Amino acid sequence: MSQFPDYPSGIGPSAYSPLPGASPPPKTSGLAIASLVFGIGGLLTCCTMLFGIIGLVLGLAALPSIKRGEATGRSLAIAGIVLSIIGLVVGVAFWLLVALSPNNIPVSGPEVTAKQRNTLQAVGALKDGETIEMFHPTGMFSIKDGGVLLTDGRLVIYGKGTQIRECQLADIANIDFTPAENWLGEGQFVLDLDDGRTFSFVIDGQQSGDKLFHRTLSRLVAEARKKAGKSALTPGPEATE
Repeated sequence: MSQFPDYPSGIGPSAYSPLPGASPPPKTSGLAIASLVFGIGGLLTCCTMLFGIIGLVLGLAALPSIKRGEATGRSLAIAGIVLSIIGLVVGVAFWLLVALSPNNIPVSGPEVTAKQRNTLQAVGALKDGETIEMFHPTGMFSIKDGGVLLTDGRLVIYGKGTQIRECQLADIANIDFTPAENWLGEGQFVLDLDDGRTFSFVIDGQQSGDKLFHRTLSRLVAEARKKAGKSALTPGPEATE
């Protein structure tokens, strides 16, 4: 007889079932990341508004799966949505400003509307019976805020809250013109008068508006000086294009 009790040769089944394998943690939502990227792009390029729209759509699309626990990145999605909305708001405000602002490209006399003519008379820039040859509005929101006016006999410069400056075209002895380097720049004008006074002003370079104004001004001054019997005005290179 054995001195040791018999034990089963194998280990019996455990009374406890093994723990199921832990599921991997949810990954960060790709839509949330993309929303943040497009939201930043929409803020930097708010004028186009395209990135802002995409960022907003992606951010909203990412929230449902994040809410169900299928992915993480709620803060990224919200940040993308917020940045996209800010970019869109700035973009809308920019285009509204552009739409409501007067066109700062010089226009010839026939293109000046009756409403604009009445406004120019109201601010004291235009006199009764004068013919408008060219008009360049400089105000950001209204032509009442400023402009440069060429009539058949005068050059008039006015601005909001400033005294109107004017001179007869026949009194302009010299025109010093420096064209804008690009369409975002401004052409620089310095006029020397017979009496020693100097007039300076700028014209936007958009669509070569400064060069058009220079050609028109040079032609009118040359005609006015010839009619007044004064020495001829030597035209600049832009005036003979």
